[in-house]
Amino acid sequence: MDGIDTEAADTAAPAGTAAATPGAPATGTDGSGAAQPAAGGTPAPLTVQDVRFDLLRNAHYHGDRLGFFERSHRLVMFITVLAGTAAVGSAFAESGVPTLIIGLVVAFFSTLDLVCDLSGAARLHEKIRQRCFDLMAELEECAAGDTAACQRISASLVKIYGEEPHTMAAVEALAWNSALAAVTNPGELDHDDLQTVTTWQWLTRHIWRYAGHTFTTPRERAEIARRKRL
Repeated sequence: MDGIDTEAADTAAPAGTAAATPGAPATGTDGSGAAQPAAGGTPAPLTVQDVRFDLLRNAHYHGDRLGFFERSHRLVMFITVLAGTAAVGSAFAESGVPTLIIGLVVAFFSTLDLVCDLSGAARLHEKIRQRCFDLMAELEECAAGDTAACQRISASLVKIYGEEPHTMAAVEALAWNSALAAVTNPGELDHDDLQTVTTWQWLTRHIWRYAGHTFTTPRERAEIARRKRL
């Protein structure tokens, strides 16, 4: 179970590729991660920068999910073990709390961990993140203009997408921002190129999928508003 949603394979397309210059889509892309036709109708070749961005974005995404499931599993185990001890049971009994309530608490959290498989979800995200770093290591060995290697590594990443559980859009947006910051030269990052995530969306990013919400940057929203005024 991924957050509230079942851990079924229903992955979203890549959130986008990075640009050498913040605010502009990466070479050969429209910001969706797909190569766009060049002047002659042939898709522009992927660059090392494009693939590096996608790998970083995916690694950040699964790192965030991994941390969430690990923390959740430990918290549930702590509550279950603590509530099941004789000392805690005696303390609650002396304070007037029925023993049945304590039993229900233990049963609830034990069932929650079993049904949601929090530790299993953590292992899945850890495995996918490690595969992203393995591909990144291969990418670093490629020459700057080795388009064939970029295509091969990108194809391997697409296979990983097919193994991923439901995409949590707010986590994806934050991962996009982290990846963009990582590939942008120091001092050149423009915050108008970062996708906006509200405080509430940040707090609930591992619970609600925000599947119908499109996360945009301030620059994109300004451009949409400009076009509407025309």
